[in-house]
Amino acid sequence: MNEREPVLDRERVRLLRLREGLSQSALARNTGVSQATISEVERGVVASVDAMTVARLADGLETTMDYLLSLTDDPAPRPPAHRLVFDEAVQRVVLLRPEAQAALAEFLRVLQSPGGGSEGETADTR
Repeated sequence: MNEREPVLDRERVRLLRLREGLSQSALARNTGVSQATISEVERGVVASVDAMTVARLADGLETTMDYLLSLTDDPAPRPPAHRLVFDEAVQRVVLLRPEAQAALAEFLRVLQSPGGGSEGETADTR
């Protein structure tokens, strides 16, 4: 079975870049993709680029690789799973009493300290 290889949608790249108010050179600086490559993609000179280039362009254009490859019509990036967990944790912390929030903040400070709260170390013994 000969499946068609996904190709970068040049119009989507150009329209998203313009929507973000970026020149080709600004997008190149933000992504590490050369301005020449961005120009070639937008002009249709090249349609197939490596996965890293697609990933960098998607990140710089605040979209998904799937959208740039026309595998979806939804340009909105999905937050990574760890971001969803973090957001839920923040929502729960906001509901805590002020004393509990302070205790949690101290706990996190201990974890971030050199040694990361190594054995036997507490806020009182530092």
